[in-house]
Amino acid sequence: MTSLAALWGVAALFLVIVMSAAWLVQKRTGQGGWADAFWSLGLGAAGVGVALFPIDGAAPSLRQYLAALLIGLWGLRLGLHIAIRAAHE
Repeated sequence: MTSLAALWGVAALFLVIVMSAAWLVQKRTGQGGWADAFWSLGLGAAGVGVALFPIDGAAPSLRQYLAALLIGLWGLRLGLHIAIRAAHE
């Protein structure tokens, strides 16, 4: 249970760092749309890390790799779509 709590703590800390970077970009550009792009990309990256976390010390299974792939593709697609839109505002 401790390793699961640590995993969620690391994921949350990662997202705090990502969103802090988003805040800095927003302050510099004045466009709030960047927060959505950072959130999508950061959540996708955190999801990949959580999906690949070894369960009971074993190597990640094929199911975990597939979940990580789908989560990563989702985050990348959505994040890039929003980033392109924010860049042209």
